[in-house]
Amino acid sequence: MNTVAGFWTLVAQVASKAQAASLAAELADPNTFGRYHRVPTLAANEEGYRADGGYWCGAVWDPTTTMVIRGLEASGRAALAREIAIENLDRVFEVYKKTGTVWENYAADSAAPGKPSKRDFVGWSGITPILMLIEHKVGLKPNAAANTLAWRLTATRRIGCERFRFNGHTATLMATPAGGRWKVDVESDGEFVLRVEQSGRARRFSVKRGAQSFAL
Repeated sequence: MNTVAGFWTLVAQVASKAQAASLAAELADPNTFGRYHRVPTLAANEEGYRADGGYWCGAVWDPTTTMVIRGLEASGRAALAREIAIENLDRVFEVYKKTGTVWENYAADSAAPGKPSKRDFVGWSGITPILMLIEHKVGLKPNAAANTLAWRLTATRRIGCERFRFNGHTATLMATPAGGRWKVDVESDGEFVLRVEQSGRARRFSVKRGAQSFAL
């Protein structure tokens, strides 16, 4: 049976290159996992698949989607991982606008909660509006062991995060386009290294306690 469980092999890094490529291709195939809301727990061409979710018979769940994203990153497919993360964020937001809350799981073939699904479910369903928003939309990825924060800027307008916490630090970061360049403002209560990447350019900055600005 073709289920989302197959993508654990990417996380474990036991899939061969050919197998990893085959799994990635499934994510673009509308007959299996490339549905309106990726990634259903059960492939759409499997017997028992339910377009409205059916709990584990085709619903989209934050923990399994996160597992797929991490697996893609581990196999060198960061662009596809980001594409799915932002798409998932968009789909969850569509349902939020209709219902005013987040849900335990989601339908794969429409902008709707799964059936069945519990509302106000910010257990694992908080992953999307927190992790995917911060890491993939804003672009902030911390490495506590190295005391570094990577910021991949893909936005075209002002973007950032207030009171971002990692490795014992709390920092407010804001990037603003200015005359073809970017101005990065940081206020932090601790020291760390900030690596900013934008349009193929990358710079490293030593962040100190207090407020500071950098140009990119």
